[in-house]
Amino acid sequence: MPRGWAFLLVLASGLRAVAQPAAGVEVVRVGAVPDQHYSWDRIRTDTTLAFAPADSLHPAQSRRYWLRLALRNPSHYTQATELTVLPNLDNTLFYIDEDARAWRRRRAGVAVPTDSQRVRGSLPLWLPGHRTSTVYVLVDLRQRASLPAAVHLRVLLKPLAEVKQADAFFSTAWAVSLAVLGLLLLTNVPTYLRYRDRPTLFYICTQLGGCYTSRPTATIFGCYGRRPSSASCCCPPATPLAIPSTTC
Repeated sequence: MPRGWAFLLVLASGLRAVAQPAAGVEVVRVGAVPDQHYSWDRIRTDTTLAFAPADSLHPAQSRRYWLRLALRNPSHYTQATELTVLPNLDNTLFYIDEDARAWRRRRAGVAVPTDSQRVRGSLPLWLPGHRTSTVYVLVDLRQRASLPAAVHLRVLLKPLAEVKQADAFFSTAWAVSLAVLGLLLLTNVPTYLRYRDRPTLFYICTQLGGCYTSRPTATIFGCYGRRPSSASCCCPPATPLAIPSTTC
């Protein structure tokens, strides 16, 4: 029996090691430079531009910043990811399309009319395997936006599979909560029709308010209603740039 238990423990530890996920994608470096009406060609080729590490953006200095991001995919396979740059008022991603061997751009943000996502600002991106890729993001803070003196800069990179898993979890949680509210309504409405008491009426009104606000509230906090984060339905189609692909 002890040998049997030892065998099961070894087998379980082996399965646990196999089940552990591989090292995920990560942001290696973030460099920022204030935009001085730079052209895309200069941003891509001018090595004298000082992309300095930054954790905040200063609207008084510039309302537009260029970011140069080094993103690493340790896997041997190309991986679908979702890139989010905060603040996400109006961000334009410049990346290399490995199939077409050309630079392309995609725009997203809460102030972008063409961004049809419920949670705006996400930028789908395919990262080649076993490589550190360089992409650029133009962050537009908008002239009319009321912003503090220093805006905290955050760059988030997640595998698309994790994003979809979180979406499925929150969608299920929303559906279950709505079903519970519906069952409570079915229970309390006959009670009110029978006794006509005011506390039950207030309770029913509260439940109706919960049913009405559950979906919009979850959408505001980014917990429900995200469409699948694919390039075909989350963001407008990528715009090709008339620039041949070169090594990043």
